[in-house]
Amino acid sequence: MQNSLLAELYVFDVWAWQCMFFNNCNNKIESCMIDCWYSKPLNSALREKTPLEFLIDNWLIPRINGYCFLWNLIITNYDFDHFKWLKNLTENVLIWNVLCSNNISTNALKNLKWDQWENNSIFECLYRLKNNSSNNDINLNDYEIIRLCISSERLLTNIDTNNLSQLVFIKIAWNLVLIPWDLEEKWWKLLFEEYGKNLMYWILDTDVYVASHHWRENWLPTNVRTLLSHNNLLKCIIISDKTIEYWTQEWMTSIYNSLVKDGIVFSKNTQRVEYNTRNLITTHETTKRKVLTTRNDWNFLLSFWSSWEIIARPFNIWYKIEWMSF
Repeated sequence: MQNSLLAELYVFDVWAWQCMFFNNCNNKIESCMIDCWYSKPLNSALREKTPLEFLIDNWLIPRINGYCFLWNLIITNYDFDHFKWLKNLTENVLIWNVLCSNNISTNALKNLKWDQWENNSIFECLYRLKNNSSNNDINLNDYEIIRLCISSERLLTNIDTNNLSQLVFIKIAWNLVLIPWDLEEKWWKLLFEEYGKNLMYWILDTDVYVASHHWRENWLPTNVRTLLSHNNLLKCIIISDKTIEYWTQEWMTSIYNSLVKDGIVFSKNTQRVEYNTRNLITTHETTKRKVLTTRNDWNFLLSFWSSWEIIARPFNIWYKIEWMSF
């Protein structure tokens, strides 16, 4: 049987915030953005595109009758670092469906975030999208998205928006991607009480784990760490990261690295200008990697193949660079 490309997961380097894009290679209309943050490059000389510009220019967000169209947008958390780019996105793209945690009403969320909501058009944009969307899980021929969150009945009176996060499972043929985001240990416990063995089995079946981007130890609770360490299918852990500021960044990366048995192929081309001829020389390199971080790897994507293989490679989102003459 011919090995075919099923899907791609693009991970954008937006420092410690979040922005990913899931591309269904068999039907681009059914693709999905997961959180939306845009961070300006530190070095403006790099002339980076925004994630939106990259997605539109590469036809990952398709155009229909002249309009850019996004089938699904998942907001995993109600903190700004997951959707601050939302207003800009809605001004340029038609969004069919927004999937948010459904364990809190819009009015309750307004009360919780009143200090940010009062004069902020981004929250008003979220309010409008949340109220006008079906917010149903996605079950298509090529992939499935399942979301779990703590039910409103189990939420304590002192609610923190981190713990309103939803667990997102993306099932692509035989591969399973788990995105837990910012849940802390005590809230993981409530999730296990609510979903029981089903949640345990899903974690044991996970191939790619997208770790919390805040590097705190209590965001990888003991029971989850134990399940991942016994998961022989786990191929890779992804972290959206920034330059080293806290000792926990390197420490948690080493812990995540110890949980993965084998790793995935990371394939990249390295370019250099030859001194004598001024020719651009491209060298192809492949390595086995267990943990990928935007701190070390910048923008990268994971390709999911029908053979069950997952291959990672970097991609650049620069505008065309005119090479200097020597």
